[in-house]
Amino acid sequence: PEKGKSMLLVVNFKDLEKEIKIEEVLKNQKVKFSVKSKNVFKDKVDIMYEICTKKDSEMLSELQKIEGVNSMNLIKQD
Repeated sequence: PEKGKSMLLVVNFKDLEKEIKIEEVLKNQKVKFSVKSKNVFKDKVDIMYEICTKKDSEMLSELQKIEGVNSMNLIKQD
């Protein structure tokens, strides 16, 4: 996105421990992020991040490699 524009990234995954790996990927990809919401269920976790990056395809590709990540949604904010 353009400078100052942010997107929402929703990641669904199995174990709460995967949050550390997800955030390592975000940091390694130089993504500015903050947690907006975290929903923890018995068998899954959903975390919504507000992110700012110009390389969203690369970031999603790296996140997809994490075992236990079920789905990702990237939502552009207008």
